[in-house]
Amino acid sequence: MRIAAVCLVAALALAPAALAAPQQDWDDCTASDADVSITGCSRIIALGDEFKNNTAIAYFDRGAHQHKGEHQDAIADFNQSLKLNPDDPADYRGRGFSFAQTEEYDLAIADYNRTIELKPD
Repeated sequence: MRIAAVCLVAALALAPAALAAPQQDWDDCTASDADVSITGCSRIIALGDEFKNNTAIAYFDRGAHQHKGEHQDAIADFNQSLKLNPDDPADYRGRGFSFAQTEEYDLAIADYNRTIELKPD
């Protein structure tokens, strides 16, 4: 019985490590090349990382769709990131930029205003 308990504790201790995204995925996710970044971030998101902040970061970084002119995809990723981390000014700034590029100026202004509210400096 004691051995089973020790095995269970060890398995639970290793579980988060097994679910964490590999370093290569994070390296790709934060790459300057938009295609590499989108692919790496997509792999992280697909893992369903138990840490919502990691998933929010991956969605934010996958906003690299902007660099390819894919603003609707970027907006969708910023929306997902904001669901997980609703007070991140960088998400509002990024989404605001994509709204401006798609000529949704009222939405862009609202996001830029929220960015300033959250980070006035």
